[in-house]
Amino acid sequence: MHLHKIFYALENYGFAQTDQRSDLYSLGVVLNCLLTGQEPSGPLDTTTLTQDSTWAPIIMKATALDPQQRYQSATAMLAALPGHEHYRPHRQSMIKRIQARQWWPKVKRPLQISLWGLYILLVVATIGAGFDNTTWPARVDFWTEGFMIIGAPLIAHYANQWLKHHWSVLRWHRYRWWLRVAEAIFIFLMLGRNG
Repeated sequence: MHLHKIFYALENYGFAQTDQRSDLYSLGVVLNCLLTGQEPSGPLDTTTLTQDSTWAPIIMKATALDPQQRYQSATAMLAALPGHEHYRPHRQSMIKRIQARQWWPKVKRPLQISLWGLYILLVVATIGAGFDNTTWPARVDFWTEGFMIIGAPLIAHYANQWLKHHWSVLRWHRYRWWLRVAEAIFIFLMLGRNG
């Protein structure tokens, strides 16, 4: 039987070694299709995930992109299924995470606009503060340092987004924090430059 590629875990494409957790990923996608009647167009997200509060946490765990976050064996997944003798209702935190994923798209855009507004105000304030220096070389030096400090987090964020889209999930999770460390070191060096 040939399964469509959307049912495969990422490791099936050579991102990592496949094992039983890859099969559990596929099983989670199949369970979700049975519950929703829809075939996902890609990795499961809030738009394609079942709204059933019993099955959603099970499917979310089974279809986690990182194999370490999935059920580690078929036995572990079986014990999580309703009706199994070892079945225990899932923790409230899992349900809260599902609910958070449902309201996040509604607040994401206004939050982004607000943060960009604050960022622009910070840039304008930096430009204004630069005029407190009496000479143009001093102003340019102040602006250069200011823009490097406030621009480093933005550059690091977009570099992280680029890496996320161009690297495998496992590779990105492994190396993305090094970019944040480099960003912090850079900012500290810039702050200590005149100290």
